[in-house]
Amino acid sequence: TEEATRGKVNADILMYQEIIDMLIKSRVFGKPAMASIPDNSGRLPIHLLLEAGGLWISHRSDDESNTIDTARQDPHIIDTLIDANPQALLIRDYETGLFPFMIAATSNTEGANESKKELETIFRLLLESTEVMSYCIM
Repeated sequence: TEEATRGKVNADILMYQEIIDMLIKSRVFGKPAMASIPDNSGRLPIHLLLEAGGLWISHRSDDESNTIDTARQDPHIIDTLIDANPQALLIRDYETGLFPFMIAATSNTEGANESKKELETIFRLLLESTEVMSYCIM
């Protein structure tokens, strides 16, 4: 059912977040370079998180519609990944052949507020890596 699918997506996002936090932020063995290491399928952490429905939301506190359910996702996780590996925005996903902004565009959300958050994620990914458009034109 729809609720079961949404629950699985939220669980996937939380699982990827925990892994990303452990790999990048952990005092014991965390290193930002881990954001540039693909998994066994050749996929980068940002590709996995965006495919699971991860959102990149602004930090403006004056816009309540822009807040994110922190039980669903840490609002800073995409910032963390991009800070650790900005080049990932220019790398196509090995499995889908899509750039990160394209992966975000294929995510399935419901409701106007979720669509707005998804659109902001796509927009911010493009703003952060404007040179990705030259790869798309060729």
